[in-house]
Amino acid sequence: MIQRVLGIGTDIVFTPRISHLLQRFPPNGSGFKRLTTKFMHQHELEELQLLLYQKKDPTTYLAGVWATKECVWKAMTSFVDPKLMPPAISVYTRLCYKTKGPRGSPFLVFDSNFPQTTPLHSLFYNEVIYKRKIKALLSISHDKDYLVAFMTMLEDIN
Repeated sequence: MIQRVLGIGTDIVFTPRISHLLQRFPPNGSGFKRLTTKFMHQHELEELQLLLYQKKDPTTYLAGVWATKECVWKAMTSFVDPKLMPPAISVYTRLCYKTKGPRGSPFLVFDSNFPQTTPLHSLFYNEVIYKRKIKALLSISHDKDYLVAFMTMLEDIN
């Protein structure tokens, strides 16, 4: 299989900033829901709820999701026609989600329901994601106060 690099994206998050947001908008409050639904896909929101139910600190998870979405946006805007590009909130909350691959590494999934959930941008999905068989390689690393994510968008050209 031959693949071509279409775009790259990177983002760095200062995790104490996320901790501060969690203090301002605690997970049991309405502000928290307003905050997270601005950048998280339904799959990520479900994973977040599981972390909260298990009483685990969601800081690194939230930082990882945010950095991933920023990487997606940066990588896509380097090769997608701006007239075709959906608004950032649609890309963040409906187009894709961060999950774990079979070995626990971060993995990006493009949601095949995007054309149904965002019909105004179904042409974007069909022409850019589906027909071109776009794939994303994602790497996330964190240490102490920082989390960094890097993404490469690839196209199959067989």
